[in-house]
Amino acid sequence: MKTLTDDEQALLENLIDYWLDHADRRDASTHPLSAQHKKAQDLARVALLEKLDGLAKMAGDFAESYQWASTRAAAAELERDRARTCLVCIASAVGVQAEDPDGISVSESWRRLMEQLTSYFASNRPETGGGSGHD
Repeated sequence: MKTLTDDEQALLENLIDYWLDHADRRDASTHPLSAQHKKAQDLARVALLEKLDGLAKMAGDFAESYQWASTRAAAAELERDRARTCLVCIASAVGVQAEDPDGISVSESWRRLMEQLTSYFASNRPETGGGSGHD
């Protein structure tokens, strides 16, 4: 994710190029002591501009990472809601009371529903007649 517009990024890159070129031209000065001091200032400007460029890119990476995590969290929440809705529908369809699905995890809700279904069907199994031969 960009934190700088394309124009701002281009301006920053042009400023870096400008000050690098400016620093290089200091070598041709007829006043070496003054030129050396001014070149150091130009290079300090370049370093600062490069640092700002790096910070902008890092901020963009953080923003992108945060956005990705937020999207994933929203998708996970949607999936949990779907699973809870499905759980309640299944429980209702077979006449079993589902426990509060919002109060516990979805996997625990499913485990409890399966226990209830197993118990429900075991206790409501229809009796089959006459095949065993035991009295």
